[in-house]
Amino acid sequence: MNGVADGLAKSAAAPVMTGRSAGRAAGATDHVPAPSWPGKSHNQEIAALEPAIIEPLTDREMEVLEKLSAHYSTEEIAEAMFISVNTVRTHVRNILRKLSAPRRQQAVRVARRLQLIA
Repeated sequence: MNGVADGLAKSAAAPVMTGRSAGRAAGATDHVPAPSWPGKSHNQEIAALEPAIIEPLTDREMEVLEKLSAHYSTEEIAEAMFISVNTVRTHVRNILRKLSAPRRQQAVRVARRLQLIA
């Protein structure tokens, strides 16, 4: 090769680095272990950090929660419980608030961890 192609080949080659600076240049970071509590598993640590239930769920909220755990849609819950879609949305909003969950499936996971549902 010669000319322009030869110049491109030379500029494309990366310099070789060795020693401690090689890992840092490649974006590697020093390993810092996550904090751990003696005698507790990772899931137990996470559960300990999550807030407990703020306020007890009503019977209707529990019924909606059971349906959420079965992956019912809002419309399916409304039809099964003979209530309006807006009422289901209100129940879901209350469940999310009471379980401190941002999403429906997170609320289901928290409820299972708290043994509110199977």
